[in-house]
Amino acid sequence: MSARTKAEAKAELERRLFLDADDLAYVIIDGAQVPGLPAALLEREADHACLFSGDLTPEVEAVAPQLVALAEDGDDFDWAFDHFVESNALVFVRSPWKMTDLRRHLRKLALAEMPDGQVVFFRYYDPRTLLQVLPIATVEQGPKLYGRSGEVLYLLVDKDLALHEFSATP
Repeated sequence: MSARTKAEAKAELERRLFLDADDLAYVIIDGAQVPGLPAALLEREADHACLFSGDLTPEVEAVAPQLVALAEDGDDFDWAFDHFVESNALVFVRSPWKMTDLRRHLRKLALAEMPDGQVVFFRYYDPRTLLQVLPIATVEQGPKLYGRSGEVLYLLVDKDLALHEFSATP
């Protein structure tokens, strides 16, 4: 199989991200992988929301994941993909939910219970983590990951620029 170019990966992702006119498109950007992310989003006037809540210290705010709304005719998709796809910093999401509802859903993913009962912090906004977890998620875990009725679709680009799509329906 020949290697994909960045342009080919971007075109396929954009097509699949904006495929359904009834859905909204988002990207979760991992602030720990993108120095200066909060300031960059403010400068761009991007429609975004921090996925951590509460009174954050500047150090925590700087590395917090950000949920960014994407418009098909906007340039935030191009900016995020072009600058950060190779930084393991992007999780693309398609959903009919408005940003506030998607943010509420995603925040519930922050903690995960391990098989031994231990509760751990779950970096669901790191595509490398989701590429390990989503393929082996159980039916019982589905509603927590994808929403009660499967409203959340994840689109991930791996290190080889291959696109992976995960939804509640196979």
